[in-house]
Amino acid sequence: MAPKRKYTPEQMRRAIEAVKRGEAVSASASKYGIPRITLRNKITGISPAVCSMGPATILTVQEEQILVQWLFALADRHFPISRKQLLDDVQQIIINDNRKTPFTNNRPGKMWYQAFLKRHPEISERTAQNLITSRENVTEQQMKSWFTEI
Repeated sequence: MAPKRKYTPEQMRRAIEAVKRGEAVSASASKYGIPRITLRNKITGISPAVCSMGPATILTVQEEQILVQWLFALADRHFPISRKQLLDDVQQIIINDNRKTPFTNNRPGKMWYQAFLKRHPEISERTAQNLITSRENVTEQQMKSWFTEI
């Protein structure tokens, strides 16, 4: 399993600035909690100063944000979609855009779905319940009057 990053981009930025001001790489690395070799590689240009761990996502950050907004819009209209439907829609986006992916039949799998939920913690998977029309059409005034009567 890949190592976990234990520092923030802000810590890295401060450490790089400190080295540029003349501080020693080892002193700056220990001060900001960054591995010395990692800081040296960022300063010398061996690795980019800002990068994320792991492979790049198939959808861009903007596309994923649009997808999240679409999911919330559907949920607000009482039409939540299932995992299967989400994966079908992402597959359709990939096919329409003719993107090269590591997915079988251009369909994201369980790991992509779990990573997507991890990248967007505001989304959660829930079981939708059907509401009968009489329950859905109850107004706030009817609720208040019911509680006053009871």
